[in-house]
Amino acid sequence: MKYLTELEEKLTDEQELRKAFALARKLNVIELPVFSEKEPEKYLGMVDLRPHITFSYDVLRTKLKHVIVRYNWLIESEFTPKEAARIMVELNYRAVPVVSDESEERLVGVCYDRNVLEYLSDQGFGRKIKIKTLGLSQPITISPNDTIAKAITLMRRHHIGRLPVVEHGKLVGIVTRMSIFNLVVSLDKERPEFGEYVDEKHSVYSYPVREVMDYPVYTVSPESSVLSAIQLMLKYNIRGLVVAEEEKPVAVITSKNIISLFVKQYIQELEEKGVFHEVHADDPDIRAFIERCLKIKRFPEGCYVKIYCLKRASTKNIYDIRIRLRLPNGQLIVYADVARGKAEAYRRIKKAIETVQYEAFEEKKPEY
Repeated sequence: MKYLTELEEKLTDEQELRKAFALARKLNVIELPVFSEKEPEKYLGMVDLRPHITFSYDVLRTKLKHVIVRYNWLIESEFTPKEAARIMVELNYRAVPVVSDESEERLVGVCYDRNVLEYLSDQGFGRKIKIKTLGLSQPITISPNDTIAKAITLMRRHHIGRLPVVEHGKLVGIVTRMSIFNLVVSLDKERPEFGEYVDEKHSVYSYPVREVMDYPVYTVSPESSVLSAIQLMLKYNIRGLVVAEEEKPVAVITSKNIISLFVKQYIQELEEKGVFHEVHADDPDIRAFIERCLKIKRFPEGCYVKIYCLKRASTKNIYDIRIRLRLPNGQLIVYADVARGKAEAYRRIKKAIETVQYEAFEEKKPEY
């Protein structure tokens, strides 16, 4: 399927984090699906490696079954890059799993941020938007003589994945989360000590940043278009670019910045058109029923509702019902159900809408 990544090499729940780090480095990703050791085709969840970048060798021995996270997923029939992008922004994901319509335990593929960038490039998104208009903040930088321990500490503290390396005011390199992944995979078994930064005296982490930084650094100017930044990221398989003027870094633009911009504009367009809900149903009678229900059942102002009622391809009378409601604060409410036959589908759709409506108003109540 277009804009989906199908992984040939799989992780299982009995494998260790070190295996996940090695595969992440190979694929240039930070989130990976995990499958059952006993049932190799059974999808269990995702592992996000960002919280596990650590100085302790013992952490690398942790089995994946202890760190699996149940990500919000899309079913195959409702997958679009737009919907995946929205989930990424709302839940701070870099990847959205897509599962089979028949079973949430069968993974079809993963939509990574790179896949969304491919979609945006194909659409020509950002052709007329200059990077300087995005209001990007000044970058957190580091010196080539600073320790790798300091680089990791800065990334954790500021929740960022890359640091421009600056010497005498000039951009001389960049250290990224992938640079750290390479280091983690090669960790030795020596137990860490403590320095000015956590484990600075460790034989590896006391090395200067210049030992792991990447060069040359791919840059764009503030006058460059967002589309040109997308195309560069895709060309070099990277997630961020330094925005530079006269060899000095003035900002960093990332895939997250671009996808957030796209989602914001997409939602604004829907609101300007007065579109606050979407209905996806392959039966015209059911579609009309859902539309009538939505006119009667009101939701809090500013909510966006997406409702699916789709007949399973492998059966004649099984309907999958799914509702995704986004509150104005970005919080997501998800409801799923299954109905046998059209009559039961009507009842369960009504119940689903009422349930989500109740939860939406509960979330909107002020706290005292």
